[in-house]
Parts: sequence; C-alpha cells; structure tokens
Amino acid sequence: MIGLPIGAAGCLDDPDPGTGPNPESDSTDDLADDPAPSSDTADVDVDTEDGASVEDDGDDESDDGIDDEDELQEAAREVARALLEAVVDGDTETAVSYAPVRDAAGFHREEWTQQYEESFSPDEVHAIDYRSWGPEDALVGMLPDGDPGDGRGFALQYDLDLESDGVRFDHRLSVSVVYLEGEWYAWLYQPFQPTVDATVDLEREGLERVDLTLADRDGPATVFVTGDGIDDPSDYELESTGESITVTVDDVGTGGYAVVVVPVGEDPETGDTIEAFDFVDLADWADVSTIELEALTAGWEGISPSIVEGVENPTLVLEAGREYTIDVKNGDGAIHQLQLRDAADDPVDEYETPFLEGADATEELTVTATDELAAYVCAPHEMTMQGSILVVDSLAD
Repeated sequence: MIGLPIGAAGCLDDPDPGTGPNPESDSTDDLADDPAPSSDTADVDVDTEDGASVEDDGDDESDDGIDDEDELQEAAREVARALLEAVVDGDTETAVSYAPVRDAAGFHREEWTQQYEESFSPDEVHAIDYRSWGPEDALVGMLPDGDPGDGRGFALQYDLDLESDGVRFDHRLSVSVVYLEGEWYAWLYQPFQPTVDATVDLEREGLERVDLTLADRDGPATVFVTGDGIDDPSDYELESTGESITVTVDDVGTGGYAVVVVPVGEDPETGDTIEAFDFVDLADWADVSTIELEALTAGWEGISPSIVEGVENPTLVLEAGREYTIDVKNGDGAIHQLQLRDAADDPVDEYETPFLEGADATEELTVTATDELAAYVCAPHEMTMQGSILVVDSLAD
C-alpha cells in the first residue's frame, strides 16, 4: 500500500494536455471517512529523514525501485495526495517528512517546518481531485545529489474543494514529486494560501465619518481597516456579507486608512488594500494653492504640500471657488496623464494634462474647485493611480 506525504510547488498553469494521460479523479467527499489511496502494485515505507523508501514487492520493479511507467505515475499521485492531505490538515510533521532534509536551494528542516506552519488550514476538506500530471525530470536536480538522468520528477495538479468560516471555495495546487534511488520526495516552496478578495461599499459623510459595508467576498476572506490611529484592526473588522462598520475621526484621528482583505485568521498587516480613505485637518490645507504629485504606475505619490508628502494617492482638499495649480512629474518613465473626474467617473471640464512621456517629464494643470470634482486619475493606469478630491465650502477655522 502506498500512502506518502506530498509537496506542492504553488499554482501553475495547466500542463500541455498532450504530455500525460487523461485526468482521473481521486475525489474525496469527506476526508474523515475516506481512507488514503492505495495500490496493489507497490508498497512504500516513510523515512522521515531521507525520503520515502519503496519496497521491492512487484514483478516489474528493479532493485532500485519501480520500473513500470503506469505504476510510477500512480505512486507519484498517491505521494502527492498524501502530502496535500497533511498540508490542509495542518499536520506539519507529516508534511515535512516528505521533503528532502536539504535541497539545492538550501532549504533545511527548519525552513520546511516554517513553510508548512504558515500554510492555511481550512475548516473542512470536501474533496481533493486529481486533475493532471506532467513529467518534470529537472526537479530531480533540486536535490543536492540529484541528477535529472538518475531519477524521475513529476508536476501533478489537484483541485481542492474547501470550506472555512462558512465559505466554500475551490483552489488548485501543483505538486512537485521526485523519485530517486528508490525513495520518494515531495515539497511545497511557498505556503499554501487561498486566493481571497472582497468588495466593500464605502460611503463618506462629510469630513468626519466613513461607513463601510461588506458587499461581497470571494473565498474565506476577512476585511479590516488599518492605519496609524488603529491599534487593534479587529476593532474594525468585517466578516459577513452585509455587515457594516463606521469609522470616525473622533475615534481614530486624522491620517490615511486602508481597507484590507486577508484569508481568515491571517495578520491584517499582510492584507491587500481594496479601498482607502483619509481624515484630514482643514487647517493644514488653508494656505495651499499648489499641489505637486509624482506619477508612478503603482500610484500617485504626494510631493507637496507636506501633508501629502510620501502619501500614495492622497486625498486633495480644495476650497470651492479657489484656483489651484497641480504640478505633475513623471517618476518612472511610463506614459501618464492626469485627469480630473466627477462622482460618476466622467471627466470634468476638460481638466486633463497632455500625456507625460519619459522619466522626469512635467506638466501642470490649473483648476477652479467646484463641487463637481470628486477624483483624480491617471487615464492609462486608473486601476492603481486614483485618489479622492474633497471640495469644502470653507477652509477657515
């Protein structure tokens, strides 16, 4: 019987369908009741230090292990599946037992342990379905004494049906498996983390309050608000679709705040930003007439006044009826264009610069502040380069 741990090498593109047999299913509707896959063609023992040893029990095996190609592929699948089961179960000890003690990249037992301890463990595993495989003999070279001509390597893909925090989701993993000198190895270089995303409706009420509602989430996602004025992000957490929270300047103070999404149970500081907002002190903007921005594909970066210096996509606070100059500098050599828009995301009064082509290119835009202004964007990069414009009746104390 074969029942070995596996290694996953991250999510890969589908292998060329011509490189292997048609996909078969190793579906598991309930892993708690589903025994590990087995084969009558070979028996495998696990050596936690030096890989998994294959016993010589088959007529088609040589003294060094399995010679039959179909048998070899089946054994590789079962090694991969067993490792996946260990990883999603949070069984670090078993998962590490299938990794080489040291690989060519310098991974030792401590690194493998950290790798799997950082992997995500779902609440439930509904299925682990084998999808496809492809030969990857170059993987043999990842072992310190491995030569691609001396062993066999495989990249196997599995579709996982998982559930966490009441959310059921799918995830695909590609597992790297090596068979060398009668022993099996399998590993995962990056911690398994599900892909998560969320949509949040952000409504601003004046300068002092922001209301956030979790409109949708993809995968086992949790949403937090982070920023300098928030010591514990769990005080501003959204877990369920339709749930709302309110953030006020009285509670958190002035400054910039990010709405981030992370997998359930993960550190909010590692999250991806999906929304951002600012609380500002009007007095800081009272004497401002010129605003300088640096155009970078990752986001606009404030240069001046000092209240926006170093801030990504800062909120610009303008007084209705006043004239302002916005100076723009190309910071990375990509093609950029500043454009001002209204709340419906339509351009306002032809307020836009010519395209800035080449590093250090500059342009300026003169604008009279009106209530129509709501945002500024880079037309070629509006997904990352966009900030809010807040027009107030007066900046006086």
